[in-house]
Amino acid sequence: MDLAKNTIHPDFVVATRHFAEIIDPVQNTTNFENISIYDFFVWTHYYSVSKTFLGQGQGSAGGIDFSHEGPAFITWHRYHLIQLERDIQALLQNPSFALPYWNFAIGGNQCDICTDDLMGARSNFDSTLLSPNSVFSQWRVVCENVEDYESLGTICNNTRGSPIRRNPAGNTARPMVQRLPEPEDVALCLEVGLFDTPPFFSNSSESFRNTVEGHPSGQYDPIVRSLHNLAHLFLNGTGGQTHISPNDPMFVLLHTFTDAVFDEWLRRHNVDSSQYPLENAPIGHNRQYNMVPFWPPVTNNEMFVSAPENLGYAYEVQWPSQTLSITEMITIAVVSALVLVAIIFAGTSCIVSRRRRKNEAFQPLLAESYPRYAEDREENTQAV
Repeated sequence: MDLAKNTIHPDFVVATRHFAEIIDPVQNTTNFENISIYDFFVWTHYYSVSKTFLGQGQGSAGGIDFSHEGPAFITWHRYHLIQLERDIQALLQNPSFALPYWNFAIGGNQCDICTDDLMGARSNFDSTLLSPNSVFSQWRVVCENVEDYESLGTICNNTRGSPIRRNPAGNTARPMVQRLPEPEDVALCLEVGLFDTPPFFSNSSESFRNTVEGHPSGQYDPIVRSLHNLAHLFLNGTGGQTHISPNDPMFVLLHTFTDAVFDEWLRRHNVDSSQYPLENAPIGHNRQYNMVPFWPPVTNNEMFVSAPENLGYAYEVQWPSQTLSITEMITIAVVSALVLVAIIFAGTSCIVSRRRRKNEAFQPLLAESYPRYAEDREENTQAV
């Protein structure tokens, strides 16, 4: 990923001005800039959540998010990762390169991959920065001046600013985000039967998409977070802010695991694209809508497929065992009790039967009323 951070993207450039100013008639030039492969990955995500600048003095219009809080959360981020993986494969000239994942559902308050040989340890000089021994401590953030973009009309470009900040479990003001999700959270998420439910937003109930995105059992709560959202907030820094979160490479590993959960859900429930809402989802989130701003265009429907058979990749994950419902636990307890009673009854019957046979073994073969062989022989002799 460090090579991708420092290599110019061979196919894409980004605009440095709004549409009306893209062409400079005086200089007869266009206002575009080169951008690195990884920074383009960041820029794409920023663009999907950014507000629309209305003009000088008019501010910006928000409320549109093409990649979160709707069905496309799953499909948009899947293609986002695929695009980065393919770009790095081309960069390395290695089609077998694959993005790794981080199983963040381990519970506790420790980031198990936040080490210098992996994603970067905590700095000894500033607990919110990365250790200088990590290559990622040299990375600089793009698309961070959101207030300027929204009020002044400037645009996120290839300008790099501050370093990555990360302070896992360090948000003391919000104790609920100081722990990582638990394995049971994944198990429960995989049991949710419907992909998404109306209104196809953050308040959708009994929705797999809403559950994996971060609302337990698909129930919206302004305070409680789980899985994807909780993992982001746990990082407590660059990775916890939606518009700039991909600047922290932890974003990639976090989202590949989220994608793995989705692919496992598809496998277990054997669903087809009919479960993906055709209409009434937020703008950009319906089944046949193109995902913004990817080019060439790709629809949500194209990503709502099993990865091994359709997209050419698979995950190796040791999934947590499924949890049991109260009814299932009661049923198991009753059956176990009946089996135990049957075993005790069978054992008791065997003991009684064995004792009876043992007593019979000590009985004489012939009762006293029957003539013995010797006596019978003596009487026969005398008679002769």
